[in-house]
Amino acid sequence: MAIADGVKTADEVRRQTNARKIKHRANRASSVPGTDKKELANARAQNAALRTQNTALQAMVMRQVERQRAAACDGGTLSSERDALRVALGKIEKLLTEARGLSAHFVHNRTDIIAKISRAKMVASTALQTAGSADKRAA
Repeated sequence: MAIADGVKTADEVRRQTNARKIKHRANRASSVPGTDKKELANARAQNAALRTQNTALQAMVMRQVERQRAAACDGGTLSSERDALRVALGKIEKLLTEARGLSAHFVHNRTDIIAKISRAKMVASTALQTAGSADKRAA
């Protein structure tokens, strides 16, 4: 419109547009987290460590469930302890599934992932302590 009205020349409009685009690109690049290669590599390393921790927690709970099953097969019924461990395993599985879903955008969801894994660890520890105290009472 300004060119048609004769207020500005095509060169002036081009220069203003280029300056605006350069400023916009600079602002957009600086505001996007995870664009730094070191930060992205660090985030991926933390993600791998958290996944390893997830696997270790699941293995720990599964070993305890297997111990309870073996004890139940040996002569006693431990249905309430087994059911409690199954509930705990279900909660842990749900939390870890949510954490895995959030890990696609690890940089943005880091605190939520850590919170879910910490909660899963607490559920596992509580379930194992409860099962351990039941084992001591049975002995």
